[in-house]
Amino acid sequence: MSAILAYSFQTGLTYADAVKLLGADGSGSARFGEWYERDSAWYSELLSCRSYRGMWLNLYFFDEETILELKFDGSESGKAAAESVALKELLPALGARDIKPTGSVN
Repeated sequence: MSAILAYSFQTGLTYADAVKLLGADGSGSARFGEWYERDSAWYSELLSCRSYRGMWLNLYFFDEETILELKFDGSESGKAAAESVALKELLPALGARDIKPTGSVN
């Protein structure tokens, strides 16, 4: 069984900045896994990573907020790893501020 942790935050980065930072532009940056731009009928600015430390990640850019979702295996150790990746790695790299736990987008 899997579970999702999600965080809402503000950032000074634009979507294009995040694409470049995460290497979703094909630059080959694998600092945080292999990110790619998602083609979605519902979300125009969505980046995903299929496997970073055993998790599936989504980054949504909305007008009022940005949301990072981390899908993990549902175990307590998986939850701890997801929290660590979010709070110690990805959110700081994205210049996140006003970080709040939130529900999943989907």
